[in-house]
Amino acid sequence: MAKGKKKKTARVQSNFTYDGKRYYVYGATLKEAHLKADEKLKELEAGARKRSKDLTFSEYVERWSEAREKTVKGATIRKQELQFKAASSAVIDRNGKHFGDIPLKDLEVQDIRELQKALSRRVDRDGKPLPGKKERSPQTINDIIALVSHVLSDAVNERAMDWNPCKGVKNLKREDRPARETIHRALTEEELILFFTAAEESWYYYLYRFLLASGCRCGEAGALMLSDVKPDRVEIRRTVTKNQYGTNVIGDTPKTGQGRRDIPMTDAIREAISAQKAVNASVFGDVIGMNDTIFRTGWGNILVPANVDRDIERICRRVGMKKFTAHAFRDTFATRCISSGMNPKTLQEILGHADFSVTMNVYAHALDETKAQEMRRVIAIPV
Repeated sequence: MAKGKKKKTARVQSNFTYDGKRYYVYGATLKEAHLKADEKLKELEAGARKRSKDLTFSEYVERWSEAREKTVKGATIRKQELQFKAASSAVIDRNGKHFGDIPLKDLEVQDIRELQKALSRRVDRDGKPLPGKKERSPQTINDIIALVSHVLSDAVNERAMDWNPCKGVKNLKREDRPARETIHRALTEEELILFFTAAEESWYYYLYRFLLASGCRCGEAGALMLSDVKPDRVEIRRTVTKNQYGTNVIGDTPKTGQGRRDIPMTDAIREAISAQKAVNASVFGDVIGMNDTIFRTGWGNILVPANVDRDIERICRRVGMKKFTAHAFRDTFATRCISSGMNPKTLQEILGHADFSVTMNVYAHALDETKAQEMRRVIAIPV
């Protein structure tokens, strides 16, 4: 049944397939690995026979997640795994009971309320505070509860529960400021001159130029291939993402459905791409293939937005600027477009926002000034 192979480490691996999924177990010897594989198989078979209503929350989540594994993106699976881990390990009473250990049929509204409180405390499974961990924001907690509610709604549909206790709990009130006042920030002309002067020696210099000229997200730029660049447009078809194991990969689709879009070619975009191609050729010593990415790391690997943000922070620190992230180039592009009179609906399509209200809300600061300018142009109507 099980196949064994010697690994480079001292452990021996045994693996088997059950219900279309590959499982791996390890032992000090091949015999021990085979025995553990047999035990795991029996455990899986026993769990499959267990009725849904007899499962704990954690057990049901495991079964629920396996059923969805091939229907959602790897990045979504990874994000949900972290959210489930936070919920399941939350200590919800003085006796140290964990939310994940409660049987589905026993879950009550009060358990969900206690979960809300526990998620904000950031403690480990023993109830001890986690050092260096910031408190979760109300929105983060609401997102976790929403996922729990989604799972429990499916449990109700399977008749594993009579009703969903999350329905009786209100969301926590959001206290954070609008995004346009925090993470979204348009750079001033003075800041742009100062930054780009200091960034001339940065590996990501032409990436920064491209982001400012196109309004692309950093991940979309990292997934841009030569085949996506046409004489009259840049086709956005994918983005850099993480798979369920946390590895950076080029995804098959952009961030949202609307993210699949065409951006009209401009001189600034063309110059940034051409310059980066020349840099790649001089460093890597080869011609970029049609399916090769244009913007990469200095080692030729997939561009990671976190590394780009660290480079920006380093430059800002050196010249004494207020730090920002790569997303600020997108915000600056959008603000410039609105200020120059671009129709917000057109801007929505160029940015790839799924919802028009996102464009309106995030860049309201630019719209306010544009509205004032437009009002001054209105010819007074004779009375």
